Amino acid sequence: MNPRSALLLIGLSLFFMVDDLFILYFLNSFSPLNMSRPVLTVAIIGICIFSVFIGWLVFRAMQRKPATGKEGLVGERGKALTPLNPRGKVFVHGEVWQAFSDDPIQEGEEIQVARVVGLSVHVKRVDESLGG
Repeated sequence: MNPRSALLLIGLSLFFMVDDLFILYFLNSFSPLNMSRPVLTVAIIGICIFSVFIGWLVFRAMQRKPATGKEGLVGERGKALTPLNPRGKVFVHGEVWQAFSDDPIQEGEEIQVARVVGLSVHVKRVDESLGG
């Protein structure tokens, strides 16, 4: 879900919640509970603040980089376990992966995952990935 869709969903949810709460506020005199206006006002404001806070947390969670799956590997740093010319093995994210590189990489060099292709990772040297 993209950020605009998330904001639209959160906005609509808040609109309908606030709408229902204000209806409750104005129809309170017909309710068998008949709460006092100050208590009802504080309750409505508290629920609105809580809902905005929860919406903000949801939005922030949706913006985070995935932590699992192949999307979670992209950008992770690791170490070459064997020379990569062009194929070899690397240690990334606590696991040993089959890897390939466009440029030769020596054993022990620090690498960064550029993308995941099937069960292999395409890696670059860390100094190359920082420069461009």
